[in-house]
Amino acid sequence: MVKNRGIRYKINPDVVAMGLAVRSLYLVTNTFSLRCRGPAIAYHDGQYIDDNKIVAHKEEPLTLLLHWSDYWTAHIYEEGRVASKSFY
Repeated sequence: MVKNRGIRYKINPDVVAMGLAVRSLYLVTNTFSLRCRGPAIAYHDGQYIDDNKIVAHKEEPLTLLLHWSDYWTAHIYEEGRVASKSFY
């Protein structure tokens, strides 16, 4: 058991190691047809990680939308820096 942000979870040793974006694609493609949405999921971390430098400044609008949504969730909402959560 590991404790992170007050949440306890258990690590599954049977899960194959892979990056978060690739794991997201793996899990989603078992349920949905992605067509052109795959790159948006794969590059949602933006140009800030080495694997994504290839798309730096060439992102499609959906990729940017997912990136900034992910950034906002992780750095603004989860850290409690939202002035009012009443609009959710």
